[in-house]
Amino acid sequence: MPPAPSDPASVRSPHHLANQLHHGRRHFLLDLSEVPFMDSSGMNIILRVYQEARELPGSVHIISPTAAVRRVLDLTGVSITVPVSESVEEALSRIDAQPEGPQVPGA
Repeated sequence: MPPAPSDPASVRSPHHLANQLHHGRRHFLLDLSEVPFMDSSGMNIILRVYQEARELPGSVHIISPTAAVRRVLDLTGVSITVPVSESVEEALSRIDAQPEGPQVPGA
């Protein structure tokens, strides 16, 4: 059973994501298919990891958000910034299509 939003295990997830970034992970697939609700804290975590991953360069992809979460992502514009895919395969194909190497502004 996934941890409840108030469960300390779910509070540790931002630290886990940051730890993965600092240990060389570049691409993150966030499966939100079983997340019934997302508030500003959840969106901030996604955006923070997205910003840090882009600097590597890397990427963050949201996978299969529930209807309620998708609505929040759309209303706040997060879904415009962070790619949303319906499947892991779709997200992996987007990652494969990305150019490798550092992203140089204005290049």
